[in-house]
Order: sequence, then structure tokens, then C-alpha cells
Amino acid sequence: MFQTQSRFTSWAATIAAAVIAFTLLLATGCSDIRDATQSQYDDSPLSLAVYKALKADPQLMHEPISITTTKPGTVRLNGHVNSDLHVTLAEQVALQVDGVRLVTNTLYVR
Repeated sequence: MFQTQSRFTSWAATIAAAVIAFTLLLATGCSDIRDATQSQYDDSPLSLAVYKALKADPQLMHEPISITTTKPGTVRLNGHVNSDLHVTLAEQVALQVDGVRLVTNTLYVR
């Protein structure tokens, strides 16, 4: 009888510890946990600054380029452009924006 009660107590303690750990996780830091499929880091001001810089360039202003910030200081350029020159130019313009340290360039020529 004592051995059965000991197993039950051990099992119940394990379940209780898991419930407490899960509750603490939800209460203290769930908002910092990102979905593994989420590839964007929310830095709208940086993305907006890159967007404005690209639209200010006369050669790039009409190109449909989307900008996402994937992690602090890193932006991704995505879309179709008219030439290889525009692919390179867009990356150079983005790198000149204050706060951008790395550009992932996934632009391609139509």
C-alpha cells in the first residue's frame, strides 16, 4: 500500500509542477514568445524609413518593393524590379538608412 501511495504522490507532484510552470510561463513572458513560423520582427519605424528612402530615389520610386524588418537592424527587400541595377541600388539605399546594419535582398528582375 505504501509503495502505491508513493507512486501516486510522485505522479501528482510532477503534474502539479508542470501546471505551476505553465501558469508562470503564461503570467510572466508569453508575449515575448514568438511563433516559429513568424519571420518578422516588429520594427515598423525602421521599415518605414527604408520605404521612404526607396521612394525618394527617382530610379526606385515606382518599383513595387516590400520591406520587412526580420530582426533588429536587418531588413528584407522583396519584390520585382525592372533591372539588375535596381536590385543593387535598392540594397545600397536601404543600407544608408540609419539603423540598418544588414539587408537581405530577395528582389528579382521581371
